[in-house]
Amino acid sequence: MPTTARVALVFCLLTGTSVHAQALLIADINRGESSSVPTDLTVYDGLLYFSADNGIRGRELWYFDATNHEADLAVDILADGGSNPSDLIVYDERLFFTAEDGIDSRNQLWAYDSMTGEATHIAVINPFQEFVVYNDKLFFAAGDGAASLAYYDASTNEVASVGASSTFLGPGDIIVYDDRLFFRAYDSNMAVDWELWSYNDATGTAEMVTDINPSGDSYPSGLTVYGECLYFGARENGSNEELWRHCANTGETKLVADIAPGDFFGSLPRNLTVYDDRLFFSATPDFIGDAELWAYDAASVEASQIQDTLDVYEMVVFDGRLFFRGDSNGRDLFAFDAGANVIARVAEDLTPLSFAPYGDRLYFSGDFPGTGPFPQAFGRELWATAASITSTEPEAVWESPMLSAAYPNPANEAVTFSLTLLRTQDVRIAILDQLGREVRQIYQGPVQASTIRSFVVDTGALAAGLYIVRVESESFVGTRKLTVVR
Repeated sequence: MPTTARVALVFCLLTGTSVHAQALLIADINRGESSSVPTDLTVYDGLLYFSADNGIRGRELWYFDATNHEADLAVDILADGGSNPSDLIVYDERLFFTAEDGIDSRNQLWAYDSMTGEATHIAVINPFQEFVVYNDKLFFAAGDGAASLAYYDASTNEVASVGASSTFLGPGDIIVYDDRLFFRAYDSNMAVDWELWSYNDATGTAEMVTDINPSGDSYPSGLTVYGECLYFGARENGSNEELWRHCANTGETKLVADIAPGDFFGSLPRNLTVYDDRLFFSATPDFIGDAELWAYDAASVEASQIQDTLDVYEMVVFDGRLFFRGDSNGRDLFAFDAGANVIARVAEDLTPLSFAPYGDRLYFSGDFPGTGPFPQAFGRELWATAASITSTEPEAVWESPMLSAAYPNPANEAVTFSLTLLRTQDVRIAILDQLGREVRQIYQGPVQASTIRSFVVDTGALAAGLYIVRVESESFVGTRKLTVVR
């Protein structure tokens, strides 16, 4: 049985009330406090594509061009309500995704061609999930009931089901390994027995690779290729999920790290990611603990705890570091540098999701909060790490300030709001009445880039009524409504 170990490292929290020095707002697609919720970020033909909602068209396909710093609509499939594109993947020099066209309620297969700027409807097969390019075909799970395995062949423009799907159903976590497709599925005769399966397109055959839990279901998850083997989380007795591997060269399937031995639920390894010649993942050493950062080293056959105070979620390797969201409810962005053995907080309170490296930055969907118990100064929009920001970038990147709503509102004695800028500049903040007359100046002076400046306004001397908080600088004018009550 492999051993587990704890290792020491430096955990560096960048100073300040909130940290945004290494992250910036790239595009505010749905202006103001509303969200565009960019998801499924995917690089295609030199641009960053994603699904987003600008509040007018509904959720459609958008792109961001880093050369001119512009975000724009790529295609509007369903103008009346949004086609909800998802599962974006590049195949056959096109961008494939699922979307709805309002005619059939099922998800449909679409392809966008950047050369023509047009989207083409390919087929109606429901549902779609986990697109994988294998043997020059686009494979996916599809079906109106229990999902089977299907593919689209661009060379023949054919959509077909895999004949062997009659032996298994519900494929998930599909990945290419050992010139085959590996996935989780259950025997068509036993709907509760989820095990590890493979499909060989050259022979058109499928087989159960291993039955880890003969008396029930092992439910392998997070399938990830590391070295010469396939790693995943699985359980051998109906619970107690730990880290397993299958090696095609030996045909062996074995438990490699029993982090929480004897625990009813196990350590529940998740978010498997290869970095620094190791397999990183989140795991829970005990049932009441957080999902902490761990790494498995195939050379030493040992799993080590990297950090034990963070709740760790999605991971992505970028710029020689391991980025992940973590801490309270996964709200912060962290980076682990294996060379320096340091974890640093990159940004707070953004709840980063849907990571995608693009150019020299890591892009993600982020939500910057304001003040109050349920704050939202900016809705969820497109963000990026900002390690390479220079003063030569165009003003368009910086035009939108992050001005939170006033809280509480309505106010009686005092109200608080916050302002964050993405470049340093002089700002003037004033309170105006309903006729636009200035009744009080709140602040005049510089506001530093990537810092949160909170302002508390004493409203005790103001008469009851509606007022406007006006923020003005050399590049923008922003306002927020304020109601004073007595």
